[in-house]
Amino acid sequence: MFCSTQACSESFGFTSVNAYNVGTFGIVVSHRGWRPYLVRHELIHHLQNEHLGSLRTWLFKPTWFREGMAYSLSQDPRRPLPQPLQGYRSEFETWFKQVGKSQLWREAEGL
Repeated sequence: MFCSTQACSESFGFTSVNAYNVGTFGIVVSHRGWRPYLVRHELIHHLQNEHLGSLRTWLFKPTWFREGMAYSLSQDPRRPLPQPLQGYRSEFETWFKQVGKSQLWREAEGL
């Protein structure tokens, strides 16, 4: 769901965030969230939920993995991000260099 007006955003409860993921059911983007990197960020969370399971991802995967992956692979241009987000991105990028693209989901299973 993409909101184009403030009224639409408010109807989905947006106050300070620009977008959120609803498990594997969908993504909701506020009228302020129409930026390619923000949409990619939420799509990455969607992929995490598809590959690893929504509850398992949220409850059992490290925050540095969940958020670091989303900030890094979405090509978020904000550098540095506020802490702790920049730390999550850095930790993911270090891990990803060791793991590589071809082993990403297999290695993520073991986190």
